[in-house]
Amino acid sequence: PAPYFDRVDAMQQRSVERAGHRLSVIGIKDPRIIDDEYAMRRVASIRDIKLIVGVREPMANFQSYYNYRCTEVAQGAKWAKNHAANKVVCPRAYNHSGQWPPTWRDVVNGCKWVGLDRERLLFADIIRRDVLPLVPPSRVLVVSLEGLAAKPRETYQLIFDFHGIHEFFQEEVWRTMVSKPRERAHSFVDMCDEGNREEHNTLACFLHQNFHAKSTLELYTALSNGFVQSIETASCGRNYMVDTLQCGLS
Repeated sequence: PAPYFDRVDAMQQRSVERAGHRLSVIGIKDPRIIDDEYAMRRVASIRDIKLIVGVREPMANFQSYYNYRCTEVAQGAKWAKNHAANKVVCPRAYNHSGQWPPTWRDVVNGCKWVGLDRERLLFADIIRRDVLPLVPPSRVLVVSLEGLAAKPRETYQLIFDFHGIHEFFQEEVWRTMVSKPRERAHSFVDMCDEGNREEHNTLACFLHQNFHAKSTLELYTALSNGFVQSIETASCGRNYMVDTLQCGLS
């Protein structure tokens, strides 16, 4: 993320040279910012910074990222040619497949590979640990990406209000940019397949305790102005409460 900040500095300098003043609003988007201690400290050092954290239903998030990485491998991405630098690291207690790329079962059971790590699905823990100690809650907004897809106008209005921006998109911009279809990665795995029920339940058990904790729900509510759609959204028609007795949870 560091180059983004260098680019912002350059943009501000050009604005001063050309218009005689600094830009009033600049946005930076990068999913790695929260994972980068330097970037987060740089963010926190910016006066009146406001941080928007997009939260996606975690099981769909994990499946999507796995499919994305597998698509890159299938397409011959440069990074994928170096297996040694992108090793699969698994828990000692787990008898993994030994395959590269790792199997869906491997990553669901805790194997880590090029950013795939089920611990990174514990969004509330990450926000508590890496965001709130640096950026005050009043300047953090959590937005549900499911809500963005289902109610884009309302979601963008929420974001604009958070920033104090009162002019909404012109209709032409809305049609050509906001509503533009997005390409999707090829689906190498579909956790909704009946053959993946065991893996679905393994991941659901891992997430269950975190996403049903009262403190987690209160955190999202406090940082979202009440907008966040349910983070308990059912996956494949089976929510996190399904088969939880198998998790050893009551």
